[in-house]
Amino acid sequence: MITSKFFILLLIVEFLFQISLEQSIQNTRTEINKIENNNNNKNSNSHYQQRQQQQKLFLLNKRDEETLKVFKPTKDNVKLLGRAKYLEDKQCLWFGLTNTGIEYEFLGKKSVITITADEGSSSKKNPAHFIIYADQQVYLDDIINRKETTLSIDFDEYTNHTVRFMKVSECLEGTLRINDIKVDSNLIVPTPKSKLKFEFIGDSITCGYGNNSTTRGFSTLNEYGTRTYAYLTAEKFKADYSIVCYSGFGMLSGYSSNGVKNDVRTVPPYYEKLGYTNFYYFENESQLIQEESWDSKEFIPDLIVINLGTNDRSYLSSIYDDAKIVEERANFLQHYIEFLQHLRAIHPNAEILGTYGIMEVQVSTLIEKAIQQYQETTGDEKVHYFKFSPQDRNKNGIGSDGHPTYASHLDASKELIQEIQKLYAWANNTDVINGKEEKEESSGSIPRISVTLSLCHRWHSRTPPKHSFPLIYDLFFFFFFFCNKIII
Repeated sequence: MITSKFFILLLIVEFLFQISLEQSIQNTRTEINKIENNNNNKNSNSHYQQRQQQQKLFLLNKRDEETLKVFKPTKDNVKLLGRAKYLEDKQCLWFGLTNTGIEYEFLGKKSVITITADEGSSSKKNPAHFIIYADQQVYLDDIINRKETTLSIDFDEYTNHTVRFMKVSECLEGTLRINDIKVDSNLIVPTPKSKLKFEFIGDSITCGYGNNSTTRGFSTLNEYGTRTYAYLTAEKFKADYSIVCYSGFGMLSGYSSNGVKNDVRTVPPYYEKLGYTNFYYFENESQLIQEESWDSKEFIPDLIVINLGTNDRSYLSSIYDDAKIVEERANFLQHYIEFLQHLRAIHPNAEILGTYGIMEVQVSTLIEKAIQQYQETTGDEKVHYFKFSPQDRNKNGIGSDGHPTYASHLDASKELIQEIQKLYAWANNTDVINGKEEKEESSGSIPRISVTLSLCHRWHSRTPPKHSFPLIYDLFFFFFFFCNKIII
């Protein structure tokens, strides 16, 4: 019985091989005929041939664009990075905060992303700074310089690819909307979610203000959200992240050097919003991102890291009335405690880590005291304090306007990573959560979908292969596996 089935298998393989051979011969004859026809037409002048070639390339590119399939940037199709919200009425994805964007996988060679920018993100002064990663490598590091932008990502091979688009400049200077994604595939899928989720709440330090420059003054060109302690820490733990940060913002007061409280630029009132800009609008619209609510259920963090107080210090140190200083320090303490209470009400199970000290240390005792008072009042044992070492300017240099450089962010991330490991026993490998190993379920995983699509592609590709030997190999292994199952 086994011998007969194996003999049948050999006959099938031989039959398929003959088909493949005949197809290969036919393709070769076709190519030879094309070469002969081209040789017969060489009487045309070179200018005419060049025009013909240009027209051919134009038609090929046009055909490729027409064959791309369109997908909307919804959660079904892409993984949302940070706070991003799909607007059903406008059929687009709106985002602006540091390192927000999308990530997706597809089987093909080409993807196109269409983007609309608001007045700030399309400005000449501080345009939106973005990075595109293609298969985990930087594909494009550039700025948005117009209101409507089309970005094309082209790969060398038709296979499984991952694309990540990230806005690495901060929200104050503008927002973006992704209108659609085009690929030469029938499907795009979100990349898998991580097991850990970190949220970072901060000011210009967390934004990466001036971390790629040593000159005075701000520029989005020199702001890299991917080179901050926050992003580096999340990447180390392979955690999904949400980064809520605004330059010049504080807990009690935004930046102030004249003793007048800047209570407009504080983080707590806008924590449950999609973002905040310097009043930049989209063309023919009147809605600001700070008017758009954020649903906290969309991102439930395991850890919330707060790094606020540097701009509060600028306000407190500019007060020269002793009685007012005492009063405002007490107010800062109260605002910090109230924000902790607010966070706990929204995220009852999250670990909360209050941090401070990268640029200065004057407010560190106030923050530590606020956390202690909160713990004593509530009995909440999931709130802790951590003090960073001040940036080493002699070793790492100074970024724009005294801000930490990339090297200083690296140092800060190492300290924070070590503290997180000590407090929560979260290893860098996120297969280990709270000291307990978790086995990942394989059913429905992205790699299995990709393998299935790869096998089917050779049957349904819009450009058939020149020979059918790869297909024969697939069929051979398929029949071998099938018959093997029967024999067993």
